[in-house]
Amino acid sequence: MPQGDSRVQDWTPFFVEQVQLYVLANVNGVIPLCHPVLLRIHGFPPSHILCSGPRGNKMDSIIVACLGIVDENTPTKYGSIDPMRNLAVRFVVTAMQELQWRDAFRELVREYGDFSLDLWGAIWDN
Repeated sequence: MPQGDSRVQDWTPFFVEQVQLYVLANVNGVIPLCHPVLLRIHGFPPSHILCSGPRGNKMDSIIVACLGIVDENTPTKYGSIDPMRNLAVRFVVTAMQELQWRDAFRELVREYGDFSLDLWGAIWDN
């Protein structure tokens, strides 16, 4: 009986490209493209993000790459949080048990102060 493909897929490029596509659409005012990208990212299986890949811990690289892009390109404006930033913050809140022990995540929180403020705001809201 076939067991399927047991190789671990590296989803980092796909996930990072989706975040970059959202940022590009948002910055250039192509707002109708932002919503489908958000839905695609929202529907992405968390197990693919929080997994170890073939070259070490891919979760660290996905989280660091994506949150770095989100933090640099979706600043909080006039007290309003960008939908992509909100999605990223909410993901981190739901994955906190897994993320809190990761060195790369701790470094990210130290490096990106504004993201940290949004993160703690989301935690306190819950």
